[in-house]
Order: sequence, then C-alpha cells, then structure tokens
Amino acid sequence: YEFTFDVTIKATVRLNTQAVTPGGVVAVKVTGQQTDTKPSLTAELPDTGFRASATGDGWVAYLAVPLETEPGSYTIKVTVDGEVQELTLNVSKSAASFRDYTSKSRLVTPYVGADDTPQEVLDLLDTASDTIYWAGTGFASPFSDKVEVTLPYGLTEYVNRTQSERKNNTGTGRTSINVVLSGRCDLIAPAGGKVLLAEKLPNVGNTLVIEHGAGVKTIYYGLRRLTVEKGAIVAQGDALGTTDKATVVEVRVGKTPVEPLRILRGQCDALRSY
Repeated sequence: YEFTFDVTIKATVRLNTQAVTPGGVVAVKVTGQQTDTKPSLTAELPDTGFRASATGDGWVAYLAVPLETEPGSYTIKVTVDGEVQELTLNVSKSAASFRDYTSKSRLVTPYVGADDTPQEVLDLLDTASDTIYWAGTGFASPFSDKVEVTLPYGLTEYVNRTQSERKNNTGTGRTSINVVLSGRCDLIAPAGGKVLLAEKLPNVGNTLVIEHGAGVKTIYYGLRRLTVEKGAIVAQGDALGTTDKATVVEVRVGKTPVEPLRILRGQCDALRSY
C-alpha cells in the first residue's frame, strides 16, 4: 500500500497581551509563515502595519489604543498565507484622573493639547522606518537627572465646575495627551533613531521629533537647547539637548499619542516584541 499525506503548517499569530487599557500599545507578531508575502492586518484600532521583525523570524505590527477607546472586546484580523486568523483584544476601562481648579491661572503650563500639535509635527506622523532602532537595547530614560511629573498623561483639568458636575464627573475640561515634566537636565536619546525635526516652532518653542522605527516617535516641546540637527542618526544615550524648567514629552505610535512614561522607562512589553 502507498499513502500520500498533505501536511499544512499554519503560521502562528499572537498578541503580546490579551488585555490593555487606553493609552497602551499591543504587539502583533507573525511567525512560521510559509510564503514571503507580507501579512495584512485589519483592526478596530489604529495600527502601524506589518514590517519584517528585527529578529528575522517573521513580521511585527503595533496597535495603539487611543485614550477615548471604549471598554470592550476588539477583533483583530490577520491575513497570512492567504488565511485569515482572528484574535480578540480586551480593552478595560481606565480610572478617571482629574483635577478641579477655581481659576484658569492654575492650569498646568506649558500645554500642548490634541488641537495644539504644530503642523510641522503633524506632517511627520506618517513617516515610519522599517528599521526598528530600539531592537536589542529597548528604551531608557532620556533624562540625565530626576524630573517631576506635573501633568500626567490622560489627566483632565477642569475650571469652575458646578457641584453637580463634580458629583457626576461631567463638564468640559482639557485632557492631556502627553506629560509635562519639570526640572532642568540633559536630554539624551532614549533609543536609537533618526531626527526628523529639530527647530524652534511658534507657540511650543524648541521642538525635537525622533523616529525610532515602525512609526514609534518621541516628541519633545519647550526644550531649553537643541544639540542635534534634522537628519541625524542617533544611538541610545546620545546627547540631544537640555530640558527647560517645564518640558512637554509625547510618544506616538503611528498618529496616536500613547502613555509615554511606560515606554521611556522601558516598561512597555509590546515594544519588547520586534
């Protein structure tokens, strides 16, 4: 007797986590693919698209979870080797974080909100290198000394809310998409990357944008001094400039602002998948 068997090896598609909160990042990794065709991804959340893994074992993409994302289950569809695989990501509700003031003079400054992003920065958000510069090193603090967080990511500031609005946590406020830090010190590269912008801009002062690969960017506003120029390739630890008494720090994955401090402290598990 002679028997013939057809064995199909299915690619592995996985998330680095099954649950995330708004402001978080999730990695989608594809390994064991049988063809050279780049996988495609369809999700209800913003994504960077796939690029070759820095470890050479497949493909990786990143999902950014915007602050305004409603809690619930989100479906992620990955097409690889002509087959669609579905994954589920659970987004949980983040704890409300707010401050109430009786005067506008108490609002934290400087402030760069969602509607304040300079056009010069917006024009760069589609730029994404296939080189994942942080592979092997991860991210580390860009500050040479201790800095204090005066405005955390996701915190909403209100002025003169009524008693009813405070009780029901309603009203019109402004919600931070970045962090404001106080303390002058040297600014160093948190990871390797390419400098996309290094210049003084109206309203936000000395501004620095670094593309670290795969659409992950660190953005700094209100720096006291810049010591790098546009086009420079930097390595982790390279001098970038100095912070001022108050500096705005932002991290974007694609076009989406995400919680920056977990990334800059090397605590973002998603970016350990590359």
